[in-house]
Amino acid sequence: GAYLTQEMGFTNVSRLAGGIIAYDRTLTANATDEESMFKGVNYVFDGRVGRQITDDAMGECVTCGCKANLLSNCANNNCHRRRC
Repeated sequence: GAYLTQEMGFTNVSRLAGGIIAYDRTLTANATDEESMFKGVNYVFDGRVGRQITDDAMGECVTCGCKANLLSNCANNNCHRRRC
């Protein structure tokens, strides 16, 4: 929350206990009709690249412009742009 408060001026910032993944598990486990407030894919820093939370396509491919749920980094070390 430091970036949001110090750089962006937000004053009411809090963290989810366990993060987005725990929030998704809670919604799924309780089988509620409540719609997730988190949209799209939660980016993770391992081989999974991301965990899909909703079907909302929040990203856009730099190559073809298509909306995409999950993007990957270009394998070219000089590029690293996002593509589907």
